[in-house]
Amino acid sequence: MLEVARLVGASISSLASLARCNEWEEQIFLFWCLFSLSRDLQAAQEKLIDVRASRPGCIGNPISALAMALASASEQRLRILFEEDSVPVNVLESILESYGYKLVSVTNADSHKEAVAEAENG
Repeated sequence: MLEVARLVGASISSLASLARCNEWEEQIFLFWCLFSLSRDLQAAQEKLIDVRASRPGCIGNPISALAMALASASEQRLRILFEEDSVPVNVLESILESYGYKLVSVTNADSHKEAVAEAENG
């Protein structure tokens, strides 16, 4: 139980109070630990790539920045923030496919778009 509490960042005082809990309260605490751990693991499998801002130089444009970010991506799921005038959706889809990702959805946010892509092997 100490290992589970360490993984989700539970404090020693939480563990001390757990010692005074009845079995039902202990099960709730363990469920909370497992839920928190699974949520953290799911977040670790997703990467956010923001290519809305251009930077100076030849590799600072959004398409180059996207390609560099994809080259180092190992996550199963990607969220990409972009502006369509800098990165057209059909170009985004082609780049994603060349790195082994499939475009799942594109949604409009406030002043930009958000794409979700998933690895084709998973």
